Formats: sequence, C-alpha cells, structure tokens
Amino acid sequence: MTDPNDDDNVTPTVPATPEGQETTMQTRRYKNAGEASEEVYESYNEVTGLFGKYAVEICYALIGANWAVHGTSHGILDNEYAKWSVAAALIFLGMNLILAGAHAFCLGTIVDDSTDEESWKEAFQAAEKEWPYTKNIEDIGLARTILRFVCPLIGTILFIASIL
Repeated sequence: MTDPNDDDNVTPTVPATPEGQETTMQTRRYKNAGEASEEVYESYNEVTGLFGKYAVEICYALIGANWAVHGTSHGILDNEYAKWSVAAALIFLGMNLILAGAHAFCLGTIVDDSTDEESWKEAFQAAEKEWPYTKNIEDIGLARTILRFVCPLIGTILFIASIL
C-alpha cells in the first residue's frame, strides 16, 4: 500500500483547462539530476563497450571477407578499395594493441600506488576531475573509442565499394 502523503507517489496536477477539466501532468522519468546522469553514463559505457567487444571481430571479418571476395592477395592488392579496407582493419588492430598496452601501463601505475590508503584519500580530496583517472588515461580511452568506431566503419564502406 502506498502512502498518499509520500512525495514520490504524488502525481502533480495543473490548473483546470478552459473547459473546466483538470489535467494530470506526466510524471518525470528521473527523481533528480544524479539519477539521469547515471543513466547517461551507463548508456555510454554500454555503447562503447559494444564497440570494444565487436570492433576486433568486425576487422577480422573484413579481412576474411576481402579475401573471400577477391580470392588472392593479388586480387586484394589490385583493387584499391579492397586494399584500403584491409589496411583500415590492420591499422585498427595495430593501434588497438598499442593503445591497450598504454592503457594497461597507465592503470598499472595507479594500482602500484594504491597500497598507501592515506595518499589515495589525499589525492581524492585534492582532485578536481574524475579521480583516479589521469589525463593520459582519459585521452587513451577516447582514442580507443574513436578507433573502435571509425576504422571498422571505414573498412566496411571500402569493402562495399570494392565489390561494386
């Protein structure tokens, strides 16, 4: 049973319409800005996580599809679109590996520093941004997110152009 005096269960109303009928406003989806911000954050992480999960597989599939359609390495190299489609996939795979290593290195330095709880408390209180993430970690994460979207997209467009 809900409490009629509970603010969360009260549906706001607006003044009577010109015809004398009272209308009910639609209740808000979020109770506060923090709740809305949390959903945006979760949605962003879900979408970028899907890019991360499938981008490598898409690039492998692009290489395989080019090979299957064009038959040989000469067939791929003779078709400019196919050549650049495979190049986009290989560039992504190489850059992703390099950036993953850099990301792991940056995160590793944070983990190594995490043994001193007092210094972490001081760093947290002094931080102006999303602590413990450093600018390097944020930049690497952004670069990986962009690469995970752009390279497979370009490679796919080039593959489609190679068969037209």
